[in-house]
Amino acid sequence: MSPLEPAEPPRRLLLLQCRNYGDAVIGTGLVEALGGQGIELHVLARPRFADLFRHNPHVVQVHTAEFPMGTAKDFGFAAATDLAARTLALRRLRFDRVVNLCGDFREIGLGWAIAPRGNCSPIWPVQHPRRQLDRVALSGLVSHPVPVPPQELGIYGAVQRVADALGGRGRARSRLYDAQRRPYTHAPGATAIGLHPLAGVACKQWPMEQWRALVALIRAQGRPVLIFGAPLERERLAAAFDGLLGAQVQLATGSLDELFDRLCGVAAFVGLDSFGIHAAQAIGTPCLMLNGGMLAPLVAPPDALLIDGGAGLPCHPCYNRPSCLGAAQPYRCMREIPAQRVWQGLLRLLGDGGAASKL
Repeated sequence: MSPLEPAEPPRRLLLLQCRNYGDAVIGTGLVEALGGQGIELHVLARPRFADLFRHNPHVVQVHTAEFPMGTAKDFGFAAATDLAARTLALRRLRFDRVVNLCGDFREIGLGWAIAPRGNCSPIWPVQHPRRQLDRVALSGLVSHPVPVPPQELGIYGAVQRVADALGGRGRARSRLYDAQRRPYTHAPGATAIGLHPLAGVACKQWPMEQWRALVALIRAQGRPVLIFGAPLERERLAAAFDGLLGAQVQLATGSLDELFDRLCGVAAFVGLDSFGIHAAQAIGTPCLMLNGGMLAPLVAPPDALLIDGGAGLPCHPCYNRPSCLGAAQPYRCMREIPAQRVWQGLLRLLGDGGAASKL
């Protein structure tokens, strides 16, 4: 495949989804862009991500394994042995293309081990800020490179470029499906506001007292509030919002299907640089993203309203490797975002339907 011209769509393709929940949701965009073209689409993902793809009508089969990348790494000898066995089994399926969306040497190496002649990856230019997030190397093992131009910062745009290079005819818009293979879709007329307060690392989190203040501002306008989280986070969220929970302020900490269903029924969603904001994007729920240390265009959903607390700080962006630890005021990028600013963003989001912008 020439890096400058789109190829004919492959007959059998494997998409590698080796990282975090948010990355997996973004990756559904490639499936959408290539779906309906007679391609036998397979996905290799962590077991807990399987349901993000298993119900997708364009995916023939989901294979699972653990990987030595992503935020949560549970990768010992047993996992390594299982991944080696899975790699051999997938190699026998003779994929025309094995595609990763990161350009990291680990995904590149895995793709090469499965299909040396069909290894496809984005290639980031030398000065591209994406190289701050991934360990870019082993590009010589990529038989089908997709060069990403320096001006293309966002991962969503890069996914579209990969889809186009593979001969995709559709838009690489991420999408999630229920068990009946129907897409989750935002319901018009909803009144509740959804909040997702937690993230995997401390530097991404907005202070709980600000979340509580935001709940008070929302409730003062008569709107219900749904606070989203994983089942294991329920006790922590209940403690954080103690005294506020009731009929009009509820926790939504069920299964993924329950989370997606309830996410369809909120008027707008406020989240961090984490899974929830990308799920809202996939469903079509208007969303507002709070960003601190990251260079926001790298990760922000294209339709999200953005509050960038780090903009203007001398340490920004730190790419979530904070240099402020031990300082008198650590995490200023997130901690100095006032609840009133987020509330004003919500009012704007609800008023204009969620057009992408920045506050």
